[in-house]
Amino acid sequence: MKLNETLLSPRGKIYAALILILALSAFLRIYKLGQIPCGIYCDEAANGYDSFCILKSGADMRGRILPWVINHHNIDFLEPLYVYLSIPFIALFDLSVFSTRLLAALTGILTVLSVFLLSRELFGAKTALAAALFIALSPWHLHFSRVAFRAILSPFFITTGLFFFFRSFHKPASITVSALAFGLALNSYTAAKISVPLMLLALFIIYRKELISAMKNNRSFSRCAGFSLFILFFLASAAYTPLFLYKSPRHAELSVFLTAGRPLFVFLKNFFKHLSPDFLFISGDANLRHGISGFGQYLHIMALFIPAGILFAFRNEKKKLLLLVSFFLIGILPAAFTNEGTPHALRSIISMPFLGILSSYGAFKLYETLRKKKSGGKIIAVLLILFFILNSALFIKTYFYSYPAESRDWFQNPAIEAFNYARTARGHHKYIVLSDRLVHPYILPLFFEKINPAEPSRENRIKYVISAENIDGTYNALKKDSLFIVAGEELAGSRALYCLLNRNNELSVKVIGDISSKRMRASRSDFIEKKH
Repeated sequence: MKLNETLLSPRGKIYAALILILALSAFLRIYKLGQIPCGIYCDEAANGYDSFCILKSGADMRGRILPWVINHHNIDFLEPLYVYLSIPFIALFDLSVFSTRLLAALTGILTVLSVFLLSRELFGAKTALAAALFIALSPWHLHFSRVAFRAILSPFFITTGLFFFFRSFHKPASITVSALAFGLALNSYTAAKISVPLMLLALFIIYRKELISAMKNNRSFSRCAGFSLFILFFLASAAYTPLFLYKSPRHAELSVFLTAGRPLFVFLKNFFKHLSPDFLFISGDANLRHGISGFGQYLHIMALFIPAGILFAFRNEKKKLLLLVSFFLIGILPAAFTNEGTPHALRSIISMPFLGILSSYGAFKLYETLRKKKSGGKIIAVLLILFFILNSALFIKTYFYSYPAESRDWFQNPAIEAFNYARTARGHHKYIVLSDRLVHPYILPLFFEKINPAEPSRENRIKYVISAENIDGTYNALKKDSLFIVAGEELAGSRALYCLLNRNNELSVKVIGDISSKRMRASRSDFIEKKH
């Protein structure tokens, strides 16, 4: 009886709805996690393999013990937080596509919860439920919760930091947790090193009166704030020191201020690309590693809810509107500073939660306004709810049924299939040679063979060779003892044992070698029949 009364109470209904939203979020992020997206991109595989190496030997794939930075492809120095946090999942489930992506999925689920908590502090529980649902179904957030990119950590830490910041005004110790979360955000992704300091500055400016009042009138808050500054300084030092110790040529290649002829113009153009309706609601990022075709970064219906949120918040919640808009715009800055692939959904992912929260406020206030109208208003409200459901259902159907085939080339699936074929067909061959025309092919044998860095020679009897530039010379030297995995246009005169096509039915990757005709093999026509 008491349980029924609890569930039927307003608070009980809120928590029951939240549990359902979190369950939906978990299903969408974990269902077929190892198969969708189809394949695994080299950056994901490198994250997983570095976690595996540290688990097995205490050092990364390059032999550095408990590294401060990660250097996957010898072109950049990256934050290792995703790699370290993935170690328990690699230990539990072994090295696989699923275990490598599991941290991203769980972080995505936790972000839905942190957005709910933050939105409840800002606008109340009912708006918070809408915010959690919108983030759970957001194309932007759902997709990056299913790929092992370290960027997914940043929105979680930032929204968590904001929640505990607001909570600290009535529970002072929460300011310490807020500082810890923002400090971890700095160590989660390169873009956060630009955005987080500016976000903290904006937070101080907008809420300076509340902070000064709390410092003056609450000694407990003052003590906790002092300790929080120490934590933040320590974590900020850990985040920024590598920038001075390790010079990354990749940063120089990407910066508009170092490569563009008119850097300010390019920066502004890049910035406003991220504000375009086409990017936000219609087509999104053209890179299929960053999203799906036919959908923007938000669902189409958010094109109505976001302006409504801005309008209602301008009337009733100007300070909170300023906070959400400033955090969204600051989150775009790192992507605008780069000269590659803009608008860029990955580099601007820090901005993702804030329009989602604003849209939830707009949707809730719009619903309340329409409900008070006569029957016509209620009909419009019902139609909007139906359109949201249909829009979400269409996105989910497209993501899980159409997107895997569309994006397989973007996640190196042809190269992975060719590699798996070569592994099973290698027979007496001493070498498997991978052309460097493939994208960072070195990671394929490391990841899929699970080469133990502590005992590589004992566990692996076949040798892998990366052929740089002169694939013909490598072929002539090793053709009797090797299988070759090459791009479609390479070694044109050699007999292909296995061919893979891209989504345009063009030859993408092939396996070449001296295998007897009795051995099982797939021709181009076999492949077309098998795949279609």
